[in-house]
Amino acid sequence: MNSKSYIIHTIFPIDLFQAEISVTAKYLYFVLSSFANQDGVCFPRLATIKERAGIKNDKTIVRALKELERAGFIEVIRDRGKHNVYKLFPERERKEKNENKEEKKRSVLPSGLLNELRDFELNESDIKKIEGIYVKRGEEYIRSAILYTKKRAKENKSAYLMQTLLKDWAAKERKEMERQNAFEKAKQEYKQLIGKTVLIDGKEYRISDDGVISDKDAIPSGYIWEDWDYWKAVLLKSLKEQSFSEK
Repeated sequence: MNSKSYIIHTIFPIDLFQAEISVTAKYLYFVLSSFANQDGVCFPRLATIKERAGIKNDKTIVRALKELERAGFIEVIRDRGKHNVYKLFPERERKEKNENKEEKKRSVLPSGLLNELRDFELNESDIKKIEGIYVKRGEEYIRSAILYTKKRAKENKSAYLMQTLLKDWAAKERKEMERQNAFEKAKQEYKQLIGKTVLIDGKEYRISDDGVISDKDAIPSGYIWEDWDYWKAVLLKSLKEQSFSEK
């Protein structure tokens, strides 16, 4: 009887018991885990695996390894002339790996948008349609439809969302989203000019949080943000002309 003891680092995955693989394959996972380091990696020779498992037939070992690999419990890195390297995957790590792999394989949608769409329990056919809409219309089109559906649909939200996308029911919401996005962008760009002095119609103004202010009057910042394309051009032109005159 071999009295040598082994320290097992790898967490034994509970779902291995329910997996549709042979008992030999399940047992072999436990044997491999006895070789694995804290990262779940090991590289025993086939003869060493046989010895510890108490299995004499090479084909039985190889067949069980292939079962584990196909089921996603291990990854086998094969190297001719050297030992195979085995990577064991605990349940959580394997699930995350499979989800990421499946997501990349099936969707061109950004991960954040895909996560939002999961709440609607869409089928694969609907996801494919949304991918086509995304390519043609862009992310804001999809997001406005999601927002519209969340506000209005009380049941059958997946069907409601698809109709919103196909018939563009969220056009008003999208325009409001675009206006709000433009407004926020204007505020951020405006803040970069705070503290500077500009000339407008020959009068000197100071740019502040509250607006563009002179000694006698002021243009509120909110008014400027609403028509930012115009005011941005005016302010930048004045700053450019000042910079040129200083030279």
